[in-house]
Amino acid sequence: MAARHKFAVGDPVQLVARLTDTVTPLGVYTVVRQLPGDEWERSYHVKNNRDGHERVVPESQLETAGALLTTAQAVSSRSSTPSRRQEKPRSLSKSGHRRRE
Repeated sequence: MAARHKFAVGDPVQLVARLTDTVTPLGVYTVVRQLPGDEWERSYHVKNNRDGHERVVPESQLETAGALLTTAQAVSSRSSTPSRRQEKPRSLSKSGHRRRE
């Protein structure tokens, strides 16, 4: 008995980078169709959300896009520059020089 597909039609998925494949653009794809497969490997027809290109990809090269996007957002929020402390503006004397406080 063949195992069920992990992703449903319409699910957002992300390709897992492979060292041997430098041509396939990474990014978010949408599952267009579940393809038949054997008990070890199922495949999907997916469409790139950015350029609309479609390809057939084995399930082992896909991950849920929502979890990856959440992780990427968390990393980017941690790496953002900390807010600067607002300095109190110094007042100037009548001659235009800063007063000593």
